[in-house]
Amino acid sequence: MGKRVGRYVEVHAMLPVPVQLSQGPEGREEAAIGTAQLDTFIELHQRVFPAEEIVGWCSTCSDGKALTDVNAGLHEFFVDRASNPDMVFLSVDTALQQAHIQCDAFINRSNPIVSAVLMDFTSLDVRIVVDEASRVGLDAMLRGKETLTETEAVTSLSSSLEALETSMVKLKDMLSSCIGYVEAVSSGQRAGDAALGRAMADACSAVPHLDASEFGDMFNAGLHDMLMVSYLSSLTQTHVSLAERIGRSVQASK
Repeated sequence: MGKRVGRYVEVHAMLPVPVQLSQGPEGREEAAIGTAQLDTFIELHQRVFPAEEIVGWCSTCSDGKALTDVNAGLHEFFVDRASNPDMVFLSVDTALQQAHIQCDAFINRSNPIVSAVLMDFTSLDVRIVVDEASRVGLDAMLRGKETLTETEAVTSLSSSLEALETSMVKLKDMLSSCIGYVEAVSSGQRAGDAALGRAMADACSAVPHLDASEFGDMFNAGLHDMLMVSYLSSLTQTHVSLAERIGRSVQASK
């Protein structure tokens, strides 16, 4: 789900679609799509974001082979569903063999007359834009691929205290850089940049004026809340892991 802005397509959200694969009469894989669930998801999403529409569909692969017969059939389904021939097919490689998330986008540029039997997928440029919270999850996935064994299904995030320490160290480095820049400009060692100066002034003005005691109280209250959330998160993760282990044990005993 997203928007079309000129020659660009912005993807803002992904809706899960149940797909069941089966062997066809000629031994080829066929896909059955849960259209009822798809219609429900689209209706609920557009109630909240009425300006967004179906701009494409997404699939995953672990061997780098994004273009398959099944994906070609699914692409034709979504083109007919949205009545838009410029439907984008986004493939995400879940093997995580590189230090980044590999995403490939395609669009069918074949002639509409022969598109039912022959598809000409053309590669598109992909730009991934993530916020700070999403970046934490992506970094954890990439780190977990290097450290965990293949039998592990979940990668662990850094603890709340470790994340807080990392954020404070990063903030300290940024403040030191800003202080060094201001001192260098004040002493005449380098020329000042008006745009950078305005950005620093806006950042300083956005910080609320608090004395040390008020800041300490706010920091301690926020720290306590964060520790409570961390405890509940760890407890939930333990319950999920325990349920998965029990489920695997029951399946193995059958």
